[in-house]
Amino acid sequence: GAVSHQAPETQDPSIDAGHAGVMSGSPQGTAEAPNAGFPRRFAPYAIVSLLIAIPCVWQPHIQAGDLSSHLYNAWLANLVSAGQLPGLYLAPQFTNVLFDYLLSFLMKSGSVLVAERVAVLLAVQVFFWGCFRLASVVAGRPAWTAAPLLAIAAYGAVFRMGFFNFYLAVGISACAIAVVWQNLPRLRLLAIPLLAIAYMAHSIACLWAIGVIGYVWI
Repeated sequence: GAVSHQAPETQDPSIDAGHAGVMSGSPQGTAEAPNAGFPRRFAPYAIVSLLIAIPCVWQPHIQAGDLSSHLYNAWLANLVSAGQLPGLYLAPQFTNVLFDYLLSFLMKSGSVLVAERVAVLLAVQVFFWGCFRLASVVAGRPAWTAAPLLAIAAYGAVFRMGFFNFYLAVGISACAIAVVWQNLPRLRLLAIPLLAIAYMAHSIACLWAIGVIGYVWI
């Protein structure tokens, strides 16, 4: 009988190119893998940031002890700086003023209500994430189990009393301690400007951080 001969099948080059592009060992595949996981890693931080910000916007006015005094001082300082109150001047002060500087800056470019909400919201975020960072570095992993406790502390007694300079200083000082705790040579120097900013907010929290850093260093 006749012997039939069948030519070998040829594969579409475009298919080969497609398969080559998604090979697990290809440079493209390895480069896209970290980028694909970034939204998933970032999402919890964004969600928690939004959740802890809710109490700052759900009331028509933030009632927090000395906050009214901070607003008045910032408003008065702006008037004095603009020369609208002859005979008054601003005395230099290097600590317990960071929150007031923030309010003063915000009030120059917006209303008192907006300045109040933005400044308090920033203070809450700095306090929470500074403490979260320190807890995570000490634990060696993201401290999500401590997040509810930190959220409660963020709206605790210090917030209600309106001691926002001290409040900011604790968050920034916690970041400085975390930087040193990691024991990375290049990052350790970052603690110096962080402590300087913390001192502008409140000297007590800064001294606490210096004491903890000294203990860790030893």
